[in-house]
Amino acid sequence: MGLADTVAQHQKPLTPRYVRYLNEMAGQYNEDALAFGAYALSGARPERRRRLLNASQATWCMRQRMFEWLRMEGKTPPTPELQNTFEIGSFMHLKFQMAGLTEGFLVEVERDMADYDEDHCFGARIDGVGFDGRMVEYKSARPDAYKKMVDERRPAFPYTAQTHYALILSDEDEASIVVENKGTGEWTEFPIRRSEYFTNLVLDEVDAFALYRKAKELPPRLPACQAVLDNGYGKAPICGSCPFAGICPTAEPTEEQWTTAAAIKEAA
Repeated sequence: MGLADTVAQHQKPLTPRYVRYLNEMAGQYNEDALAFGAYALSGARPERRRRLLNASQATWCMRQRMFEWLRMEGKTPPTPELQNTFEIGSFMHLKFQMAGLTEGFLVEVERDMADYDEDHCFGARIDGVGFDGRMVEYKSARPDAYKKMVDERRPAFPYTAQTHYALILSDEDEASIVVENKGTGEWTEFPIRRSEYFTNLVLDEVDAFALYRKAKELPPRLPACQAVLDNGYGKAPICGSCPFAGICPTAEPTEEQWTTAAAIKEAA
C-alpha cells in the first residue's frame, strides 16, 4: 500500500494536514515549533514529583516495570546500536511535532498527565493534542512491523494500550496513532476510540502495580522465565531484550529503595 492509498482512506483527520505541511511548508517552522525544538533538545524537562507506572511500558512484564520504578542497580545499558535507534526515534518524533505545531494540526505537544493517590500511581506523556482535541501518539516502526499493521488495519497492540493510558487520564474518547515506516518514509494514521477492553486492561495493570507497590513485593516472574530457571538452562526468549535479566532471579529491593521510590518530591 502506497502513501497515496493510505492517505485516501477515510476518517483520518491529521494525515491530510501533514501532507499539506510537506507540500507547502516543508522545512519551515513557526516560533512555537522552534521554541519547542530548543526545549526538547535542551534536556530541561522537569522531573515528575512522583515516580509512576508509565504508559510507555504498557503490556510489559510487570516485574520489569517494578524494577524500572525502583531504579534497581544492575540494569544493562543499551548497546550503541540500540541507543542509536532511540536517538533516531526521538528525532522522528520531534520533526513530526514541529510540523504539527507549524501547520496547526497539533495544538499542544508533550502533554504530561498523572494520577497518584493510595491506589493509583500512573502517568502518560502523550506526543500531541490534535486540532480537534484528540490525543495523538506518534510511532516509528521497522518496515516489517509497519506492513503488518497496515495489512491488519490496526496499530500494534502495545500502541493501543499505551494510548489508552492517555485517554483515561485525559478523560477523552478519541485518539489517533500515527505510525511511520522507518524504511520508506510512508506513514498511516489509525484513529481509535476508547474501548472497554483496553480501558480494563490498563486499569488491571494499574491495580496490579498498586497491589505489589503497597505490599513492597516484586511481581512474580513470567511463567516462561520461571520455567527456564526451574529447568536450569539458558534464558527465556522474553528475557532477551530485558535489561534486568541479569538481576531478575535474585533481586531483593531494600526498605530504603521502596521508600525512596514511593516518596513525593517537594514542588520546585
